[in-house]
Amino acid sequence: MKSCSVVDRVMFPKHYTIDLKVDKRQFCYLLGTAVGLKVLHLTVKNVVDRWRLRGLPGLRNDPIIGSGLEINKMKKSEEFMDLLNDVSKRFENEPMWIIWIGLRPVIFIQSGATMEPILTSSTYLGKAYDEAKEFFGDGLFISSGQKWRDRRKLLTPAFHIDIIKSFKDSIHHHVMNTVAYIGKQNGASFDIQAKLGESTFTNLLETQFGFEGEWTSCISQELRKEYFFALRTLLVNNSLKVSSLICKIPILRHFTTIMATERKYKQTLIKITKTLIATKIEQRNKETVRPTRLLNLLIDQLQRPNSGITIEDVVDEVNAFVFAGFDTSTSALTWIFFQLALDQQVQEKLRKELLDRFKPGTALSLDELNSLIYLDCVIKECMRVYTPVPVIARRDHSLVVPIEDGKTFTIPANVPVRLFISGVHKYKKAWGDDADVFDPDRFLDPARDARTKNAFNFIPFSAGPRNCIGQRYAIFVIKAFIAQLIMNFRLKTQLTRDTLKPCLAATLFAKDGLIVTAEKLT
Repeated sequence: MKSCSVVDRVMFPKHYTIDLKVDKRQFCYLLGTAVGLKVLHLTVKNVVDRWRLRGLPGLRNDPIIGSGLEINKMKKSEEFMDLLNDVSKRFENEPMWIIWIGLRPVIFIQSGATMEPILTSSTYLGKAYDEAKEFFGDGLFISSGQKWRDRRKLLTPAFHIDIIKSFKDSIHHHVMNTVAYIGKQNGASFDIQAKLGESTFTNLLETQFGFEGEWTSCISQELRKEYFFALRTLLVNNSLKVSSLICKIPILRHFTTIMATERKYKQTLIKITKTLIATKIEQRNKETVRPTRLLNLLIDQLQRPNSGITIEDVVDEVNAFVFAGFDTSTSALTWIFFQLALDQQVQEKLRKELLDRFKPGTALSLDELNSLIYLDCVIKECMRVYTPVPVIARRDHSLVVPIEDGKTFTIPANVPVRLFISGVHKYKKAWGDDADVFDPDRFLDPARDARTKNAFNFIPFSAGPRNCIGQRYAIFVIKAFIAQLIMNFRLKTQLTRDTLKPCLAATLFAKDGLIVTAEKLT
């Protein structure tokens, strides 16, 4: 076959043939013109963005490379979370700041008051998670507009308070299995993050998806391990994507080993999830009573004519909810137990509150757990200091937001915005000079509780129309695990806040695990 630079023959139906002769000079000229126009477009756009975003504090913006040089100077480690925390401290008195990724601006907001109009808007709902679509599809967590509204309406009944309360026995079963596992360690050190991940994972499958016997009867032990390993690998993989500049370039990221690994494990999840869904559909066709569970709602919609939902949609939603559901709870519990292991005084105070009311091993209802005031303060303070989901991405139409002293700023349309929830939770203008200090008692003092100034100063589960749909379920699980583990064990660790650095993926997690010891108390 001849080179396209000499002759290309284009065949049409029947007898039509056209010879396309392309001169090398012409080709180079056309290619150069196209590249030049693209560079001109990006340059003009960058100039316009600079002008529209003038006045916003942020890292230096050099031609073409943006804030690259300054980021390189500031990075103390490979963890992107460290960089964000350093930039946040540098602009600790600013409600918002900007980083330039090449020619692209990214706005970070760390003031609850500035963030409020974005979170409460009924129209500014676009989530800038293009990379995540490759894994989650276009489901509830990623979609926007009418599709998001329809899917949210469909799935909300699965998280009704009465449904959540009905999970009491199932949650308690998995909590006590964890207690038994920890007891068998006989005081030896172990990775509590790994065990919490496994326990919250199986609990979620049983409660929200109804995978009880199916999980063991349809899926071999080897495949179950492979499924969980795939989930954990994708979590770590996501942290690598967050830190990788190449993975932010659409054309290039598909050729990285990170993306190759992700595609491999995504196929593992899809294969096993489809098997479970098929089994559940067959089972449901024989049922007369159908509990209101998330998967049941999806299957009902799938089987309804012209519903617009496909089996691929159901698979995407299941994988997304499994990933987010167990991962958020695991993240919160990991950092709560880390902080309690560090602060023995707080741990003892919490234990006293629990033992004054309940006996170890007692199955506790959501109402009973919610009546524990100090437990609530400990959870809130841990989620303030170690926010499970530190950053939320948004991008939509232009929007006016308040900054300070009655001033406002207009966020231009389609400019990526990062709601830096972790920064909001440590914003000193709201939380005071001791914002970095762990102290659960601050939530007992209205003068120190920044929520009294603005409810959006504390939003661990986001807020507004796109808040976490499963937050009440997550709180039930978190409180149940804390109550039993603290009543049964005294947790300790050799790690410190300096040696255990949070790693940012979809959530905050300990990259090398959380190693603790557990002394039996009963």
